Amino acid sequence: MLWQKDAVQWVGAFSDSTAEATYSKRYVFAKLDYTELGASLRMNWTFTPRLSAQAFVQPLFSAGRYRQFKQLAEPNTYDFELFPEQDVQYTDGVYTVDPDGSGPAAAFFFGNPDFNLRSLRGNFVLRWEYLPGSSLYFVWTHGRMDYEMDGELNSPALDGSPDGCQSRRHSDGQSQATGSPYEQARGRTTARCLWVEILWHDLAS
Repeated sequence: MLWQKDAVQWVGAFSDSTAEATYSKRYVFAKLDYTELGASLRMNWTFTPRLSAQAFVQPLFSAGRYRQFKQLAEPNTYDFELFPEQDVQYTDGVYTVDPDGSGPAAAFFFGNPDFNLRSLRGNFVLRWEYLPGSSLYFVWTHGRMDYEMDGELNSPALDGSPDGCQSRRHSDGQSQATGSPYEQARGRTTARCLWVEILWHDLAS
């Protein structure tokens, strides 16, 4: 299990003509609380000299929560200016930041960077050497993945696969900031994959 805190994690760059110290851009960072839990399990069975099986399972749970948003104070430094809490608003999956409170700078927007990724991959291989040098393989591969904008590791159970074969989005509405270039659908994305292969390998001939 991996658990760490990253005091300076990149969020994004936003154009702002009033940000003269950083050449008309605001470079935004945050503190990231990151948790990861994973394992790789492999099992082998030998039933006879000609019949064997192998199974592999790899679960992964990863979550990160961003907080304490701040901006780079000056180029070529490690100095940051923390945005006051009252100047950072969160509504429907979108953060709205007023970088100088009642000053002339316009507010900017970005989507919730929090993440919760749950993944399960596995395969099973059955090998039968029906003749010396000739083998038949049965291969079963399965994967599923679930992704949410939620930084808590103890979110709902795994429901879905990476690089989706069958993917779907569980949407609880559309979030957007009026007048901003940012627009992002909320909800949860899941996918499932399943492959079954039969391979034939013949060296006898």
